Amino acid sequence: MPDAPDTIAAFPDAADALGRLPALAVGPRGAVVLGADGAAEPVSLEDARDRLAATPHLLCNAPLVARRVGLNVFKAFDVLELFAFTRPARFCLPTAGGVATALELAAPGADLTRRAATLRAAAAALLADLAAEDYAFRAGAGEVAMAMARGGWPWGPLVLGALGAMRKADRNGLAVWAALPEWEDGPPTPPPGDAPVSQAQARARLAAMAGEGAEPRPAQADYAAAVAGVFAPRAHADAPNLTLAEAGTGTGKTLGYLAPASLWAEDNGGAVWLSTYTRNLQRQIDQELDRLYPDPRVKAARAVIRKGRENYACLLNIEETTRAVVSRSGGERDKVLMGLVLRWARFSRDGDMIGGDFPSWLGAHFGPARIAGLTDHRGECLYSACAHYRRCFIERATRRAKRADLVIANHALVMTQAVRRAGDPDLPRRLVFDEGHHVFDAADSAFSAHLSGLEGAELRRWLRGRELSARGHSRGGRGLRARIEELIAGDDPAEEQLAAVLEAARLLPGDSWQTRLRQAGPDGAFEAFLAQVRAHVHARAAGRDGGHSLEASLTEPAPALGEAATALSEGLDALARPMTALAGRLKALLDERADDLDSGSRGRLDAAARALSVRAEAV
Repeated sequence: MPDAPDTIAAFPDAADALGRLPALAVGPRGAVVLGADGAAEPVSLEDARDRLAATPHLLCNAPLVARRVGLNVFKAFDVLELFAFTRPARFCLPTAGGVATALELAAPGADLTRRAATLRAAAAALLADLAAEDYAFRAGAGEVAMAMARGGWPWGPLVLGALGAMRKADRNGLAVWAALPEWEDGPPTPPPGDAPVSQAQARARLAAMAGEGAEPRPAQADYAAAVAGVFAPRAHADAPNLTLAEAGTGTGKTLGYLAPASLWAEDNGGAVWLSTYTRNLQRQIDQELDRLYPDPRVKAARAVIRKGRENYACLLNIEETTRAVVSRSGGERDKVLMGLVLRWARFSRDGDMIGGDFPSWLGAHFGPARIAGLTDHRGECLYSACAHYRRCFIERATRRAKRADLVIANHALVMTQAVRRAGDPDLPRRLVFDEGHHVFDAADSAFSAHLSGLEGAELRRWLRGRELSARGHSRGGRGLRARIEELIAGDDPAEEQLAAVLEAARLLPGDSWQTRLRQAGPDGAFEAFLAQVRAHVHARAAGRDGGHSLEASLTEPAPALGEAATALSEGLDALARPMTALAGRLKALLDERADDLDSGSRGRLDAAARALSVRAEAV
């Protein structure tokens, strides 16, 4: 296989190169290799391992193949990676059968020979897609493919060969953050009306959603009629309408409440939020809404999925990672991952990396930590100070939700918004809690605090941001100073409190804290406490070799544990005080500078004050 050159030049004929590749299908107890001549050869897993180590093969799901043959590192032409590049943000099960279904090819079943042949047919179909003049995902493909090929992606030369001269058409493929459309703020939405939904209307909407010829389901219709009553106008102040509806499995509850909810939203110009506990139910509701909104463009405008910020891709994190990875410092697999991420980000429906249209199997291929590092998982958003604010996936979803009819959310997001944004006129007023028996578990998860090394280390990164490790490497993300420094410039009390917060945050676990605990070298009061807890548990717990669910009673702890707890308590108090004071000062600045602050700066100050208050309470 030729290496990708540093300049665009001639690349091999994709179809010819593909025909010379051996295709490998691996089962639990054996494998089949399909040669260039089309002959199938059954081989053992050991033989498959030796062949993979010597020659790159065409296969599907490299991590699964690696586990079955017992080979950790090898080069391969994984058809899943080609699919993710060629059809970005499109669903595909990570199997040969899944690829066949996505490409509308004949399903191979369990036969390994047919699976190997399917891989070759799927790869040929995908390369043909790239070569077609009407290829729908051409934007940015050439530049991204070139970067991946230079990084050693096996598919790189073949993809560039398939793109041919058209690979030069788009030279802005890597800077996807500049290619996305900007969102716009519309005028404030008027308050919704109060028109009720009658039982007859709910039954009629349900019948329309079910479609002609659908099997009559009286229980489902009764359910929809019962739920309709909750959308009646409120009769008394501070006394919302409530309905507790329960039905057996198979009744069709989702369509049952979607019918009256969608009617109320359409008639009154307001949004109904549908709150769930699991991502699976969110996807189910989204699929059911295809019945109501068969046109994808109409559905995109009227139904929105909302999740916590940590679920969405952060364009600033993607830009910073891309610039670091595309340079010579990036490893081969990092370059391949970022190429696939850039392709996905350009065509994603909403930028949701956790349960959306992002290929979930990429986590197994490249490591979940790499994926998590591209989201806003530490709450370090710069808001309007970010260069990509006007294209931000999260901000776009927030604005779409204000004008949608139906918003599919989750219990944790709904509850935390209700607490942290109390009094906000944009808070949802009509709510359906599906999976209601999980509401209390969701509340425990959303509002509980954990005293752990991981939580402490995350808080340190949120506060202090990038720090130099002992080896001189930068770690962490954008800290509190980077987020608010320009907003508090010239305000001495705020600057002093910020400095006090950052200094007190040295108490929290730092880089490699777990290693120091194992080596009995804790740094600071927090790590010293964790070390004493570890020693206490290991001294008393049974089954230490298992490494899971270790616990021990607190009866008569060693004096050192109590002393460490006291020192940590004092340190946390010393951290909470300036955090609380800084949060209060930021809120005061919102009033003192009301005439000078633009809406973006006000939003950043407000977000920083709320985040600080929440974290100070946790501390």
